[in-house]
Amino acid sequence: MPDNLIQNLELTINRTYNVIMLSPEVHQLFDIYDICLKKISIVHEYKIEYFNNEAIKRALRKSFDEGRLVDTPVTLNYHDPTSTAGMDDLPNPLFIELHATIARIFRMSGAGKFFENLLSQYPPTGNSILASTWADMERQIKLHDLSSQIKAGLDLNTRKSRNATT
Repeated sequence: MPDNLIQNLELTINRTYNVIMLSPEVHQLFDIYDICLKKISIVHEYKIEYFNNEAIKRALRKSFDEGRLVDTPVTLNYHDPTSTAGMDDLPNPLFIELHATIARIFRMSGAGKFFENLLSQYPPTGNSILASTWADMERQIKLHDLSSQIKAGLDLNTRKSRNATT
């Protein structure tokens, strides 16, 4: 990745042109790096790469329109008739490639399984703050543990109150 893109990542990554609309099932697979988009020779055209197993392929098949094959390339298009940017309004291919690289590293190294376990033990909530460093992640885990302890204490007090009134 070019240095200027990395240095200005926060200014470019969350731009509307980097949005990809996916069905909820496919979005979840994309988020947990079970699938990625692998670039092919045509600009803004990708092959879906799936890592887990045949279950992922079946989930993808169910999620796509009738008759579409999972191995058929995906072409990104923009659909905003008011835009004058055209192809510049499509997601940055470098970000798609970065996601694919991270997905492959997670799968090859086994780190993906580690993060799956971590996220299943400490699932994000609507109040979660984006953890961009390991320290942020540790802070989120501590907050999750504290929240769980408070909730357990409140549940215990509620049960005691109910028992005392009956």
